[in-house]
Amino acid sequence: MNIKEKKVIKYKCEKDFYFFARYFFKELQGSKFVRNYHHEEIANTLQAIASYKIGNTVFNLPPRYSKTELIVILFIAWSIAKNPRAKFIHLSYSDDLALDNSSKIKEVIEGEEYQELWQICLKPDSKSKKKWYTMEGGGLYATASGGSITGFGAGSTEDTEEFAGAIIIDDPHKVDDATRDTERNKVNNRLNSTIQSRRNSRKTPIIIVMQRLHEEDMTGFVLDGGMGEEFHHVCFVAEQSNKTPLWEYKHTWEELQQLKAANAYVYSGQYMQNPVPCEGGMVKLKWFNRYNTPPSQYFRIVQSWDTAIKATESSDYSVCTTWAETKNSYVLLDIFRDKLEYPDLKRTVINYSAKYNPGAILIEDKASGQQLLQDLRRNTILPVISINPEKDKITRMAAVSSMIEAGTVYLPNKATWLVDYEGEIGKFPLSKNDDQVDSTSQFLNWIRNKKEFKPNIRSL
Repeated sequence: MNIKEKKVIKYKCEKDFYFFARYFFKELQGSKFVRNYHHEEIANTLQAIASYKIGNTVFNLPPRYSKTELIVILFIAWSIAKNPRAKFIHLSYSDDLALDNSSKIKEVIEGEEYQELWQICLKPDSKSKKKWYTMEGGGLYATASGGSITGFGAGSTEDTEEFAGAIIIDDPHKVDDATRDTERNKVNNRLNSTIQSRRNSRKTPIIIVMQRLHEEDMTGFVLDGGMGEEFHHVCFVAEQSNKTPLWEYKHTWEELQQLKAANAYVYSGQYMQNPVPCEGGMVKLKWFNRYNTPPSQYFRIVQSWDTAIKATESSDYSVCTTWAETKNSYVLLDIFRDKLEYPDLKRTVINYSAKYNPGAILIEDKASGQQLLQDLRRNTILPVISINPEKDKITRMAAVSSMIEAGTVYLPNKATWLVDYEGEIGKFPLSKNDDQVDSTSQFLNWIRNKKEFKPNIRSL
């Protein structure tokens, strides 16, 4: 590399973190950086943090999607290249992981490529992975998120426009500990009792990067105001809304569906950033019975539609739950859920009916449902039934919760749609969406109104 090339590369690296990350990734990993759009968005966010345009930030993304390389190792190395006085605290659930990341940051800084551009030296006594300093006074303190932090602060005590460091917390919870209230709360509470006091300036940001493990994990804690501070939130889910994978190089759509089928709860949290409670809310998931194979004999098939007629990002979903009604049970066979314009909605109702040949199709007599009922009665012979909902959503679900508790409602042990359904009904009425809940309560209330339901409570 000649002097002119060196000046150009140094200039580009300092001005653009994404360029720096691409340039040094090969040195860090020994392989070419296979880029994806989520990497660029992460890099742009980190660039904004380094410019003090954004403060505290939470990054949520699936495991092994380059989060540690970009947000911890390369971001700290880049920041020290630009300002050797920058001071960072790096925390992780494991002391070994934090120290390993610290070692990798030192390897980048002391590497030949880095030294050719920036002659930054570490102090002779900086042999420790736990704490080391640059000759200019910057450096890093690395430890477990539950460990002590003594004699070191992140950021600068001076009022400077240069980015002077951050507290970066990568995977604060051990997977098993995240479900244990005592261990999870212990880590979360350290944000207030210890970690935030390690900032040398109110400008020093706290950066949290993790996959979701529990509704009340560190992400949930800070976004719900547990620290009393605002946090910018950057979230990437493995499945995109257009049914494509976030990063096909890492996981194809088929591979993601296999992961989902293997363990729906893990997939929902770690890959879709939507941790599902095992039970809670108005309906407990343990109340549902389970089946491996759908019933071969049944009284009839019933489809229950909760409709919406707009396909915008902010609009509701149209949902159809398909049920097999037997003598003493109601078996959920399938769920259709999508955002559709009216012509597509009407076409889907007809096609879905052909798939299952239902004896009854329940459609709520409101808005899009009214038009749908009229068109289907006029142009088809489908067995559509108009449903006039009474009272509010919560009251309608409360009226049939005893049917679920009695064990008469069955869910499959495995289905691609199961984790979303359980997440919604398990969190109701606090769930973000409730279209699947509405479709379910509509069917169960229809059954309940057709015959007096006498619950047969199972013995424990």
